[in-house]
Amino acid sequence: MRRMYNYLFYTFYSWQIRYWRSETGAVFSACVFIFVFASLNALVLLAVLELLNIASLKPVLSLSETEIIATTGVAATCYYLLMARKQRYKAILRNFDAESDQQKYRRVAIVVLYMAASWALLIGTAVLRARN
Repeated sequence: MRRMYNYLFYTFYSWQIRYWRSETGAVFSACVFIFVFASLNALVLLAVLELLNIASLKPVLSLSETEIIATTGVAATCYYLLMARKQRYKAILRNFDAESDQQKYRRVAIVVLYMAASWALLIGTAVLRARN
């Protein structure tokens, strides 16, 4: 699981370094993207649990947009600080830089499928929740 998130970080970092041209900006953006998708997956999980009458989304839905953005920002900043401490992100980058082009192509395809599945599951659970 950790290797998957490390590769997700590596992929987001690789995409962001092209736009930021700054290592700091790319690392922070990758941390934000990690938390956005982790939050999406947590919402999907909570929605499924609510559909099964195991948990409720009311506490989450009662949060304002500002609170959600602030919480995500604080969490991403903490994650960034952990990654920047002793430059841990560089170990992740070194770990995956040695991949062949074929491996990179396959893994990027998996990351794109993961992103698409995250959004599709979020929309699907929202539709199912609306029907109940």
